[in-house]
Amino acid sequence: MTTMAYAGSSLVCSWTSGTATLALAGDFRTVSYTPSLAFYDATSGSDTAVKRITGLADGAAAVAGVMGTSGPAGLGTSGFTFLKEGAVGTLIIQPEGTAVGKPKLSVPALSLGIKWSIPYNNVVEYSVDFQQNSARTDGTN
Repeated sequence: MTTMAYAGSSLVCSWTSGTATLALAGDFRTVSYTPSLAFYDATSGSDTAVKRITGLADGAAAVAGVMGTSGPAGLGTSGFTFLKEGAVGTLIIQPEGTAVGKPKLSVPALSLGIKWSIPYNNVVEYSVDFQQNSARTDGTN
């Protein structure tokens, strides 16, 4: 059986906020997107198990990478400004790069800010969590 797979190194990921775009894939280690869904409890009367009605779609994303000498993705303090907690923008995730016909997720989101991990004897890493803030668009390049 032939398995279709692609390498993470093909990833193109960016954060667009206002009129500026911040490339996040250059020094990334992981990028994740986790969809979720709200449920409404429809249990009543003599029900013997919980019944649910699906509610609104939601999601969260995270990007982690190596902290360069001039900030996330080598963009210096601009990275901290664009990714500051509460920043509103769109996270674009293209797992197979920018070739025509390849998948592209556009996630309107709120940045929850940059977190640092500064180990004693290893490289400094950063991570940013994003909370989805509207409907995700699944498309292609």
